[in-house]
Amino acid sequence: MLNYKKSTIIFLAGCMIVLIFSFTFQLPVIIYFFWILLYLIVVTYGVIKLNASFFMPVLFKGNRNSKMIALTFDDGPNINVTPKVLNLLQSHNIKATFFCIGSNIHDNKALILEIHQRGHIIGNHTYSHSNTFDTFPTSKVKQELKETEELFFTITGKRMHLFRPPFGITNPHIAKAISLLDYKTIGWSIRTFDAVSGNKKKILKKVSNQLQNGSIILLHDVNDYVLEILEDIILLAKNQGYDFITIDQMFSVEAYKN
Repeated sequence: MLNYKKSTIIFLAGCMIVLIFSFTFQLPVIIYFFWILLYLIVVTYGVIKLNASFFMPVLFKGNRNSKMIALTFDDGPNINVTPKVLNLLQSHNIKATFFCIGSNIHDNKALILEIHQRGHIIGNHTYSHSNTFDTFPTSKVKQELKETEELFFTITGKRMHLFRPPFGITNPHIAKAISLLDYKTIGWSIRTFDAVSGNKKKILKKVSNQLQNGSIILLHDVNDYVLEILEDIILLAKNQGYDFITIDQMFSVEAYKN
């Protein structure tokens, strides 16, 4: 699989070959331009395509031989929406995985404890979920993750082990921070875009078309719209014989560091 390290080695090797040939032949400038452009395109793809595992290993799909799927929720907890999501999940006896923002944890400590005590898994989604998170140096990425982790520890006595990057964006700085802090990066296989789309029929059709063994469904517990589609997604999956598990169960990894 092509990754950042291999791509960079290939790029540098190509540069050396072109440089060597340039001493013998007068190569057109366009060759240099296209070689650099190709490298930039590959790296950009790796930045925006989380499941490519370009900068670091990403878990985004479970066992294809088992009818197990996982529901995941990003950007919470939200005091108005998350409790309703929890009650709906409980009514169907489903455990899910919540990737929570540190600042929201700070404002909703009792709710975080409730999510944890109900048996759901909670992962790290940074402290600020800043629109410029991908520009942060490694030290600031670590700071965001550690701040969220320590806050969560004071509430639950557990240290987060699962991480999902904001917007699914990764780069070398994020990858280094994840490695240093010993996190497992979690992606998804079905992105519903529920936070931006109001087309219930379109979302359900997308889920229906893409649902398969090991699917990880990405939802957001930040607005009431998720409640309109969540039960339909659950019923759709159950009617097709799927069972729901949490991310740690899907990949046989520890949910928490302790």
